[in-house]
Amino acid sequence: MNWFSRFYFSISLVFTLTLFSTDIYGNSDTTRIIQLIDSADYYLEKHSDSAIYFGQNAILFSKKHNLHLYQANAKVTIGSYFKFKNVADSALHYYHSAIAIYDSLLQFCTNDIACEKLALALNNVSEIHADNGNLDKALLYNRRAEDVNKKHLDRNRQTSIFITRGKIEYINKDLSLAKKYWQVALKNSIEFNQTDFQGRMLNNLGSIYYWEEKYDSSLLYYEDAYLLQKSIANEVQLAKAANNMGFIHLIMKKYNIALNYSIEAELLSKKYNLIESRAKALHFLIEIYMYLNMPDKTHETFILFEEVLDEIYSIEATNKINELEIKYEVEKKDRELELLEKQKLIDKLEHEKSLKARNKIILLILSLSVIFSIIAYIIFLNYKKRQTIKKQQLEYDKIATEQKMLRSQMNPHFIFNSLNSIQSCISSGDTYEAEKYLADFANLMREILENSRVDAVLLDKEIEILQLYLQLEKLRFDKRFTYEFIIDDDLETDFISIPPMLIQPFIENAILHAFTGIDNGKIKISFVEENNMLICTIDDNGIGRKASVKNKVKSKHASLAISITEDRLKRLSEQMKVDAGFEIIDKVNKKTNKSDGTMIVIFIPCFDN
Repeated sequence: MNWFSRFYFSISLVFTLTLFSTDIYGNSDTTRIIQLIDSADYYLEKHSDSAIYFGQNAILFSKKHNLHLYQANAKVTIGSYFKFKNVADSALHYYHSAIAIYDSLLQFCTNDIACEKLALALNNVSEIHADNGNLDKALLYNRRAEDVNKKHLDRNRQTSIFITRGKIEYINKDLSLAKKYWQVALKNSIEFNQTDFQGRMLNNLGSIYYWEEKYDSSLLYYEDAYLLQKSIANEVQLAKAANNMGFIHLIMKKYNIALNYSIEAELLSKKYNLIESRAKALHFLIEIYMYLNMPDKTHETFILFEEVLDEIYSIEATNKINELEIKYEVEKKDRELELLEKQKLIDKLEHEKSLKARNKIILLILSLSVIFSIIAYIIFLNYKKRQTIKKQQLEYDKIATEQKMLRSQMNPHFIFNSLNSIQSCISSGDTYEAEKYLADFANLMREILENSRVDAVLLDKEIEILQLYLQLEKLRFDKRFTYEFIIDDDLETDFISIPPMLIQPFIENAILHAFTGIDNGKIKISFVEENNMLICTIDDNGIGRKASVKNKVKSKHASLAISITEDRLKRLSEQMKVDAGFEIIDKVNKKTNKSDGTMIVIFIPCFDN
């Protein structure tokens, strides 16, 4: 928030407190709290930060008068505010606190609003756990939400619960169950004219049929979603629907139709500043232009795509900072409310002191003690806040380094060389090789884009990306080398996670340096786990480092990528208190005293999911 927003909300808060403390309308305490909660819900629907200020005051008054049910209702509203702001830990804190109050009030479910709030809290907790991959917890809270909703049937909430359950099964890769729940949700949304839910379900079902490779069915659902958003003139959702239409026609190789939808998606996304939607549309347009043999448009669109990616990285970093600022402002306001409560206590003690003159000295000492305690508490909180800011600065540095590494991972020369190779294949009439190369290239870019937003990926996913990369490089270098992956039988690649894109720079370095003048190069990449460390060995039969230097084989990008990777390993060592790093070994044939290639051993900290 800027200084004006803080000033405005402070004035609003003081006005609200004054209004309800003077009781100018003659309302009861319960009515005051209901009005505060209604105001919080009103501003929540408008995605306004005012919601949290009214919600906090509702909690304050509810605590004062021991009205636990209304306190829980207010906490659900604040939890929903944090969920909208994507601050998951704070959202879960308020939701769990509200659920605990509801559970302690055995007769609460006679209250319609309380039932609705509890079902909302349970279902939102389920969705947060699903987004974080905690599917067991997600399923538990979703079933609880369904049980509460059955006691007091709310059709809107029932649709939302089915949507979340379908999401859980979709993440769990049970497409048949996901389809079942989303079809019921679609039926309900049509019956009760819930156009927002209806559009989401049509897109979701289209995605399921895509994964089932039933492209005609997928197209029908995507088209219905597109026509629905068109009919209600919802251009924001229309951009997403147009993206889906462009994608499915691209898959079906209807390139001219795909081109029209993708252009529409890109224009609408740009109009409403939908950055991720625009990146997706530009990605599809790159593939379409390459299939249509339009190299100029391909190059022009690729430049736009890179600019949008840079903007995404910048926005993600800014959002991270904003989240921390929001949490700081809320914590600050909580402390202010606590101080208001304590000040009221001091005033009460002062009043009693005036009525009991014989205890004047004792009450004075007590009041001063309380004041000094508050001052000491504030000083302590300020000290803790300074320490937190220092830790946050370290986190910002880490984010900056991660972004720098991710931008350097995809070599622009490699991308343009790949595009030239595809163009060459198309020009020579080798359409099969061009399509295969293009498909692998698109998959690699999609995987790298997805993994650029997370701190850790499953090992089997990382190996899959490395295989795609090696396959493309092998084709680009006219199959002058082969590669082999050796994975220890005891290694659970689908269970352990590692930081993304740590291994690729070393493989790239080996390809660029090792095989100069060699037509039968070979790279072996092996993985084994020891003492909670993943040991990755990259072994090549190339010319060795000394010969590489003599041949003046250099790559500024590879050197930069390895330097960044070394910095990341150093940071991981400090963060996890382990010895992360890498070692380069020059292999020498004992008989001929000549190089047998190079071996790189990387020590990567890993953790279980």
